Amino acid sequence: MSGLRNTWPPGPGRVHWDAAGVHVWRIGLDVPPDRLTELRSLLSAEEEARALRCRLPVERDRYVVGRAAVRDILSRCTGVRPRRLLLTRGARGRPRLAGPTTQRLDFNLSHSGADALLAVARGGQVGIDIEVVDPGVDHRAMATRFFGAAEAAAVRALPDTEGRQAFFTGWTRREAYAKANDTRIPVELDETGTWRVWDLTVGSGVRAALVAPALLTDVHCWTWEGTGGPGRAAIPHSRSRRNWE
Repeated sequence: MSGLRNTWPPGPGRVHWDAAGVHVWRIGLDVPPDRLTELRSLLSAEEEARALRCRLPVERDRYVVGRAAVRDILSRCTGVRPRRLLLTRGARGRPRLAGPTTQRLDFNLSHSGADALLAVARGGQVGIDIEVVDPGVDHRAMATRFFGAAEAAAVRALPDTEGRQAFFTGWTRREAYAKANDTRIPVELDETGTWRVWDLTVGSGVRAALVAPALLTDVHCWTWEGTGGPGRAAIPHSRSRRNWE
């Protein structure tokens, strides 16, 4: 596992792929009302119907922004117009591109509060997770329940603030790993070197992690601004998963 002090420059209008790259986009879900109308126009009829089923206005608006961002970013990756992209779900409910325009792309979205992260890769399945550190969570009990014995003991031994941060760091890694593998939350993470795990720097009070196949070694982080622009920042190669602590 590797911890990264990544930056988030504005994303490019068109993504250029390299064989070992994973692209991660940071998405702000709270936008002015006038932008919501524009973004809603990118959604499919099914997505619009689902937005209407959201109970709270803030949930509805954030859903609209998140789905519009996914379509806009995948459009930059494929060259296909956002509304023309065909998005389906796999057997376990995982969203995926379908039809002749997939270009072997895989993507994964996670959101917490007003922030979302979207990971996109070619030639391998990826998982990403973002979590706002919740002071109301009993992090010691959660670590005991979901972590291996040694890691849980380490979390319990820390003072409250540090222990809670350590729990959410471990939790986002597991969530991202489960999403990349399309499986349940693991007690322990893969130690064989099959996968790479990165901790992403998002902001104070937030934890995030990315998991990708070991062959994908470079992470490029962007900020989605709705219309795109120049800018690219590459993150150096991660260490292998067995160095994760």
